[in-house]
Amino acid sequence: MPSIPYQFNSKGLTNTIDRLGVGSYLVKFPGIGVSGGMAHATAYGSTSESCKVQSWVPSGTLQRVWVKCFNSAGAPTDTRFVASFVRNVNSASPLAHLWADQPSVATYTPSPTYQFNSSGALSTITRSAVGHYNAILTNLAGTGGNVKVTAYGTGSETCKVQGWGPSGPNVRAIVKCFRTNGAPVDNRFTLTYAKNRGITGIPGTKAGYLLADQPANPSYTPLASHQFNFLGGLNTVTR
Repeated sequence: MPSIPYQFNSKGLTNTIDRLGVGSYLVKFPGIGVSGGMAHATAYGSTSESCKVQSWVPSGTLQRVWVKCFNSAGAPTDTRFVASFVRNVNSASPLAHLWADQPSVATYTPSPTYQFNSSGALSTITRSAVGHYNAILTNLAGTGGNVKVTAYGTGSETCKVQGWGPSGPNVRAIVKCFRTNGAPVDNRFTLTYAKNRGITGIPGTKAGYLLADQPANPSYTPLASHQFNFLGGLNTVTR
């Protein structure tokens, strides 16, 4: 059972984790089982391990999320991680998520079951090169916000966000996926975009985000357009 101060369940229940093997975990969120929704996982700690979502599926009222973790050589490894699952959330602020599950297709619309857009429209994916994707979040145009990307599947591939910004009436988020040797690779991924709220999109929760875009700067305040603090203050970064 993860530490209570470091977990949350909207039904007031307790989340648990089963270790299934080296680097293989089952995260169990009771009371919130539902088809669709969106899952993310990120490795935690000071070394170079990575984690990803293998899959997620409801079992009655239990939501099950499988997580796989790897070392820098691509071998399974035990490591700490953070994980989340969220259903579709009504939102007055821009919010979208999707599961990009057709990595070799040039252009497609992800399954409506596995995507959400607060504008009511459907988002799309365009593949521009091997491992290079544009997620078009329809009718959410505007600068700023925050993007979270997690690689999906059983292998050691990783995915990351290259950048995002307005594209006509839409937001375009650029995603790149790689093998452990750094070569581009076609891969599935999950993506969430949120503006002026936490990445789960749940209203009223304590939340903050920022884009740390000055990696060599000893100390700075990120752009106001690309950060958020529910108390209204400005977040900072120190190297």
